[in-house]
Amino acid sequence: MTAEIGRPIGDDVSVAELESVLRRVIAKSAPASSVDDLVQDAVVRVLAARERLTPDSLLAYGIVVARNVLVEDRRRAERRARLEPQLADTRQPELPDAAAMAADEQSALRAALGNLSETDRTALLRHDLDGVDVGDLAGEHGASAGAVATRLSRSRARLRVEYVVAMRRLRLPTTKCLPVLHALSAGDARRQLRLSADRHLLDCPTCASVAPALVERRRSLVAWLGLGPLVEAVRASWARRSPRSTTTAAAGAGAAVVAALAVVLLVTPSSDPATNDPLTAPVPVPMAAPAPACSEVTVGGRPLVAEAPSSLQAGAGQPVAATGVVVSAVPADEGFWFGCGPFRLWAQLTDTGEESAVRIRPGNRLTFTGTLALHGAEWPAAQGVDADEGAAELAAAGVHVEVTASSVTVSP
Repeated sequence: MTAEIGRPIGDDVSVAELESVLRRVIAKSAPASSVDDLVQDAVVRVLAARERLTPDSLLAYGIVVARNVLVEDRRRAERRARLEPQLADTRQPELPDAAAMAADEQSALRAALGNLSETDRTALLRHDLDGVDVGDLAGEHGASAGAVATRLSRSRARLRVEYVVAMRRLRLPTTKCLPVLHALSAGDARRQLRLSADRHLLDCPTCASVAPALVERRRSLVAWLGLGPLVEAVRASWARRSPRSTTTAAAGAGAAVVAALAVVLLVTPSSDPATNDPLTAPVPVPMAAPAPACSEVTVGGRPLVAEAPSSLQAGAGQPVAATGVVVSAVPADEGFWFGCGPFRLWAQLTDTGEESAVRIRPGNRLTFTGTLALHGAEWPAAQGVDADEGAAELAAAGVHVEVTASSVTVSP
């Protein structure tokens, strides 16, 4: 947003006059080194709001904005003073891979922030990093504190999901994964019920592996991540993307984003149940899954107990015996999925040459023996398993059961 210095922005008020008034207010309390930046921030905010102000209220509104800018600057300084000691801890030796870990965390956090809208990203950083109160954001733009708090809470929940997925380099296997993870992170019990989240966690080992991290909620984004200085660094990198100076970008983004946030909150009703404080509402806990054991299958003579198929990789080469397991899908002529407790496993018939004479259909109950075998990421495609048939799930498992056709007994 630009305006000529001498151009009137009200009936009798010019940008120069507005800047002069704001400078007098700010200079009384701010350090001399910060006055120019704070004045620029205040001017940008007033200009962003001028179309909804009457000419005779412009200067009065500007004085209020200037005072708010001073309060935010003081809070930012106080928070910086608290976070700076975390930048270096001389009591602990630096680990050899500390730099690599920090780079991974920063990359994951930048990716997570990048997946939020600019409005949500900037508002969340202003609140959780700069310490701007929900009440201040709501009061400046006429939105209710509850609506602003709910919007921030949902943004924080989405950021938790995006950060964990990016940090663990996960590829979510289904389109249902992201909505379920968002519902878990937000503690939205109604949406969890609508999405059958508990059932999805039983069927999707990828989501089941990250669910515990998502339900460990914290009021503060910085506290939850434990990455205050890192968030500041990533925030600065976003500001540097603007062709304008960092100060101008920060000031302009602050005003424009808060204004846009107010509009979004005013026209978008919350779907959450009414609460006194959405940020501290209790977290619904997903329904408990049954014990991850599969008594119908033994590995090495012992009942199979595992959290996910991938955890079976250490048992590769051991004998497997299955009794009365149910076939859930038959995507390939020589391979099929069968249910095993809280997840499913892939069985591959090993008869060479022609296709096996054994005819297996979904719903059949099978008894067979075989061997636990490892496979690589390209193996599912080589067996003719495509994305809709569970190729990603099979690749993530990294293990299957090699079964000789002669050992298979089929029951309808």
